[in-house]
Amino acid sequence: MKVKVVLLIIVSFLVTSDNKEHQSLMATLFAQSSAEAYANSQTIYKSAQDNLDALIADKNHTAALEQTGNYQSKPPAVILDVDQTVLDNIAYQARLIRNGSSYPDGWIEWAKEEQADFMPGVKEFMEY
Repeated sequence: MKVKVVLLIIVSFLVTSDNKEHQSLMATLFAQSSAEAYANSQTIYKSAQDNLDALIADKNHTAALEQTGNYQSKPPAVILDVDQTVLDNIAYQARLIRNGSSYPDGWIEWAKEEQADFMPGVKEFMEY
C-alpha cells in the first residue's frame, strides 16, 4: 500500500505543462477522428429532431426555467451555441497545438477563413 501511495505522489509531481499539452493533443485527435464523437453528435441532433414537433405542440413547455408569465403565445425558438455545437472548430484547436499557442491567438483569422464544417447531424436538424 505504501508503495502505491509513494508512486502516486511521484507521478503527481511529474505532471507538467507537457502533460497538459499531451492531453490537449489527445482530446483534439479524439474529436477529429473517433467514431464515438461523430456518433454522439449525430445522436444528439437526431434525438432533438425526433422530439421537436412534440415540444413545439406543447404550448406549456419551456426549456427556459426562468420563463414565466404569458410565454405560451410567443413563437417557439431553438437557441444554439455555435462553437463546437453548430460549427466544428477542432481544426482551429489543432492549429493552436501545431503553433504552440492558445486561444484567442489566431481566432479572428480562423473565423475569416470560413473553413469550419458543421458538426455531425446539425445541418439536418437546422433544416428540419
